[in-house]
Amino acid sequence: MEEYTAMRIAVFLSTREDVVTFSPIYWVLRRLGHRVYLYDLGVEAGWFEKGLQYLSLDYDRLSGRFDKDIPEDILKAELERMIEKTDYDYFMFMGYSEVLLPYLRFCYDYGIKTIHIGSGLRRYDSSETDLVYQLVDRYSMVNLTYSPMHTGNLVSEGFDPTRVVLIGYPLIDLVEAKVGEALNKSTILDEIGVGEGEYVLIILWRRGSYRYIDELSRFSETTGEYLVCPTPKWGKRLLMGMDKYYTIMERHDITFLESMDILDHLALIMGAKSVLTDAEWIYIESLILRKPGVLMLEEGDRPLILREDDVNYVFFGEGLADEVARRYMEMSRVNVRRLMDTSLMKERIMDVLDRFENRFVRNEVRLFGYKDDRLVELDRAADIPYSIRRFLP
Repeated sequence: MEEYTAMRIAVFLSTREDVVTFSPIYWVLRRLGHRVYLYDLGVEAGWFEKGLQYLSLDYDRLSGRFDKDIPEDILKAELERMIEKTDYDYFMFMGYSEVLLPYLRFCYDYGIKTIHIGSGLRRYDSSETDLVYQLVDRYSMVNLTYSPMHTGNLVSEGFDPTRVVLIGYPLIDLVEAKVGEALNKSTILDEIGVGEGEYVLIILWRRGSYRYIDELSRFSETTGEYLVCPTPKWGKRLLMGMDKYYTIMERHDITFLESMDILDHLALIMGAKSVLTDAEWIYIESLILRKPGVLMLEEGDRPLILREDDVNYVFFGEGLADEVARRYMEMSRVNVRRLMDTSLMKERIMDVLDRFENRFVRNEVRLFGYKDDRLVELDRAADIPYSIRRFLP
């Protein structure tokens, strides 16, 4: 068996989506014998605190934790201490958040090799969100993409194609690896007293979505469906603060649940008649498990991981319950497994780690948007707001 040099890799994760989606890559790195140091950036604090999250996703304990609001000068000092203490071969990042930019800019300036997972997600609407996405990719030395569409976005922006690597969507491997365990170990359906196919699952992951909780609750009256709605801790606090957590359960055929482990999460999706969510990654989980469902988006938003034509989505707003009631049993025809194939993920990650082991390269920082139906480079002074310009070199 061919031997590989063991490397030290620092991994920075900030949301539950990151923690869940990264886990198959973590398994690959550990099987290859690499030392992986996990750091929580605290955007959704708590997911690395739940003991079962370690057990069911096979993670080791955290190496460290950063506050999401840490001042940049203190962050720089902390990162300097990190690299003085341990000679890391790579810093690896996942997801998109403005929180990542100071970390990536530090690595860019200090010549630290970085790998970003899930690159190439774009709206090209010149919004601050889209510009953050572009900067995250620009400050990353190597960009790993989920699909040919995302690879194409980066190549069209002038990225070096030798440092853009298609690995597929790791969430597919996670679902397929854990679905049997979820079926055998989870008792969540018994705990809430429902059977398979007897409920519609609602999962809201954005704070703004809770503005529409009354309208979504009315969906049960429109359809006669029993609703199950797991909520993160902050979601429960939000509903309690609006005096709606218990009131809605009393008035409608709906049950709110506390945050749960990934096995219960998958078991709830498998047992559901349909899945309604505002999180694209959860919508994709439902597709992998062959469940009909609806992705609910804010007006002007759109899917980023899948093509729009492959997603059954609606916009939040007036008439949401009626629109969802018309479409909640629609099944997308997209084959997610084929579209975002991960069969070569291990080999391609091995290749990236070996190929750039002794090499550091910077991307030129350029930002793009559409003007007159053409993708063009944006002018720093005229097109880019100060909130983004302050991160530019």
